[in-house]
Amino acid sequence: MQTVRRFSFTPGVGDVPDTNSGNIIRGSSPCFGDKQRRNTSCIRNKFRERPTLFYACSIVASWAGVGSLMNFRTIALNYGAVPAIIWAVFNSLACILFGLFVDRVPSIRRIMQSKVMFYFIGLLTLFQTWTQMSGIYEIFGDTPIGTSGGMVIVYITCAVFLIMLLKDGMIRNVLSDGFSWVVVYGLLGVVVVAALIYTRGAFASIDMGTNAAGIKAGVYNGLLLLPGPFACPYYYSLYEYNDSNADGTRRSNIKMSFVWAGLMFGIYMVLAALLTWVQFSPVLNVMKAILITVIAISSLSTYLYCEYLVFGKKIGFALDVFTVASWQILIPLGVMGIWQLMSTIRIYVVMVAIVVSIAVNLTSDKKEAAQ
Repeated sequence: MQTVRRFSFTPGVGDVPDTNSGNIIRGSSPCFGDKQRRNTSCIRNKFRERPTLFYACSIVASWAGVGSLMNFRTIALNYGAVPAIIWAVFNSLACILFGLFVDRVPSIRRIMQSKVMFYFIGLLTLFQTWTQMSGIYEIFGDTPIGTSGGMVIVYITCAVFLIMLLKDGMIRNVLSDGFSWVVVYGLLGVVVVAALIYTRGAFASIDMGTNAAGIKAGVYNGLLLLPGPFACPYYYSLYEYNDSNADGTRRSNIKMSFVWAGLMFGIYMVLAALLTWVQFSPVLNVMKAILITVIAISSLSTYLYCEYLVFGKKIGFALDVFTVASWQILIPLGVMGIWQLMSTIRIYVVMVAIVVSIAVNLTSDKKEAAQ
């Protein structure tokens, strides 16, 4: 089974190749030059020495997306609070279960990175890009600039990332995700506190949704979530990046990065869920739009970069341009509609891959036991 690998890493300042192993050795004095270059070099140096938490931030930043916040609200309003909470729990467990499964059944990596599967999930990632774009577009509908202003922001953001990620893709994406997620936590905390103060106890009345239809909707949408990480090319590329010590980055226990990401996402969901019950002033609507945009941008950069990882820079760039240009067709579906369409497609493919990987792993274990 042929595996697709698309990597081209550039050594950092002060890094030198090891003539024996061929790996890149981090330079001993990367922090030099003007202040901006010195700060950037120091941050990269910290990432290379202790990448586990940086990986976790990048994973949770890409996993969160606008769907996590906006779809929670949609489910809560349409089906009730309990179905939305069920969906949020599944959402938080998805990355944790993925990290634990890959650690126990490593053959899933080989299967998902085979040419056919890797290209398939690469194309499936187009839906994730459309979801983030629609999230930014929709959320600005409650602000003075409206959806027209949101559309302009969408196109500018996509253009910037398409160019930026062409150079130093992986390390740049990991570090930008880490920075954006710190901003997300800070801004989310401010918006939640401000909204709670503005609401003054007059919380929105939302049905509990404990009826059979509500519980079924929560579980169904939650199950649609679980295969998500298995269909993300970026996560498999993180494993490859970690295994190869690329950019001179120390090899880490990436399983723990996914566990930490799930826990971090759970904290985020608790805060984000509060926004479903509070009231919003015009100023708070603007703050909420900025928050959603930052969340979308952190995910958007990863999903655009996925096409570079899967198809190479030239074809990946062309696919990304096509994705951005064709987004207008999917706007009427909305965030929830695009997400459900993608999730319904991927669950069957991922489940087949999981069953095959377990079978391969069991066969391998039996052969080893026989020897």
